[in-house]
Amino acid sequence: MVVPMLTLVLVASVLTAESWLPGQLFLPLTLDDFPAWSAGEVEADLQPHPNPNWTMSDVLHLLVPGLAVTSEALARGEAPLWDPSQALGLPHIDQVHYSVLYPPAWIPLALGLNGLGLLAWFHLLAAGLGMLVYLRSIHRSTVAAATGALAFVCSAWITARLHSFPVVGAAVWMPWVLWGLQRGAESGRARYYLSGAVALALSMLAGFPQVTLLIGCTAGLLEVGRMVRGLVGKKAGAMSGLAGLAALALGVAFSAVQVLPTLHYMEADSARSAQDLKVLSQQGLEWPLLNQLVAPDFYADAGLPGLNPMALGNVRQAASPSAINRAETSMSVGVVALILAVLAMIFGRTWLSRLWTLIVLAVFALLLWPELLAQAAAWLPPLRFGNPKRLLLISTFGLSVLAAGGVDVLRRPYLRITSLGWFLSFAITAWTVWLMVAVPSTSTSGDINDWALRLADEFSLGQVTAEQFYMFTGIEPDSFVRAASTSFRSTLIALLAALMALLIFRPRARPIQSGWGCLARQAPALLPGAVLIEL
Repeated sequence: MVVPMLTLVLVASVLTAESWLPGQLFLPLTLDDFPAWSAGEVEADLQPHPNPNWTMSDVLHLLVPGLAVTSEALARGEAPLWDPSQALGLPHIDQVHYSVLYPPAWIPLALGLNGLGLLAWFHLLAAGLGMLVYLRSIHRSTVAAATGALAFVCSAWITARLHSFPVVGAAVWMPWVLWGLQRGAESGRARYYLSGAVALALSMLAGFPQVTLLIGCTAGLLEVGRMVRGLVGKKAGAMSGLAGLAALALGVAFSAVQVLPTLHYMEADSARSAQDLKVLSQQGLEWPLLNQLVAPDFYADAGLPGLNPMALGNVRQAASPSAINRAETSMSVGVVALILAVLAMIFGRTWLSRLWTLIVLAVFALLLWPELLAQAAAWLPPLRFGNPKRLLLISTFGLSVLAAGGVDVLRRPYLRITSLGWFLSFAITAWTVWLMVAVPSTSTSGDINDWALRLADEFSLGQVTAEQFYMFTGIEPDSFVRAASTSFRSTLIALLAALMALLIFRPRARPIQSGWGCLARQAPALLPGAVLIEL
């Protein structure tokens, strides 16, 4: 376990390394990107961010001011319960996003905005180590646990949200919740259940209640599964399931100081109250977005300030860039991890593998079928709050768990397992080649104009020139170039990973006496390495 832990520390450090440099802050935009903030400045001195993330404006509009209010209150020797800077004053602790009572969020309070990079590093480490210990607790091998941990910590869902520390902070405690419940069920010791309860409380205190609700519901579902399994088998299993549910209730009680103000806020603010089922059903995934399972930036580029030309004509929600940006549609755990997860879905023997398979498939079914999502939301209140695409946290976590299971599945000396792995690698190779061909050329201005005119025809704009299309949509020609470049690069990485998977999973002409039927059997360290290289 020492090597995987050190690897996770190194990965977290590399991903946040830029923020450790002098003069660097872990913010998605610089202040110069906001005209109101640069008023009175010399235009020649303004330095816009070279790679701005336009989908994370909440960090500057909400999180940074929230930290300032908290810091000023503490400097006055007051509890940060009231925000006098907005309107005629607002209850500060009621607001989601601010993480007033979340201990890790005190890092930037102590270190200033330079502490945001350290906070991101901490969250990456919490996600990776949590997944590592959880996978070991469900009896995955060390190599398998390392593979699943890397898939989760480097997943598009986690990395795309690092700037928004309340969202990622609420999410990274999920493996710790499940670890506490799993270890408690196996050992019967109260301290593990207590650990799970504390982890759930930390998730709630992070300040993004919808994510915590999803985590709590998923953990509760797993405990119900444990109870059902216990009822048809051993009585102890049913009792441990009840103990797990009690631990989750205890976690809610631990965070009651934040739960009650948050419920008040969600009730008082219409933007956080229950959504109309028809509106909610239209916010799920569209089928073309499944391409982002292998190429996470194919239809999304958070650096584009407006519409994404790649998504226009293919995704209805492209008219609202925030609906398809990488943060909202993040679902990729990498090609290699995806193949391993499918192998675990088909050949996994444990009850947890089967239950995680059902959970992952249920998440995608809910998001892809609007009518099903509306019906589910009518019965499940947690789905009515916020964007339903945040369910992709659960599918991302489940795919990471199943990817770890897929590593251990490969230990079985069956040709059908490696043959299916090779077939899936070949299918994804063909998929990525097809996506690569679908990226329009932007080599010349004529290519860009032709692309713009094709979009004009798809939207039935009539006889318009390319210049009129740019003016009408607000899309600059440079955005066409950037969108095509991002899609091609994302697809190229997926293609290289698929080709790597073809080598890893290639069937042998003769069976190997030791029982290993593929290259991964001979070199197990290759699998976590392959996942890490791709992500």
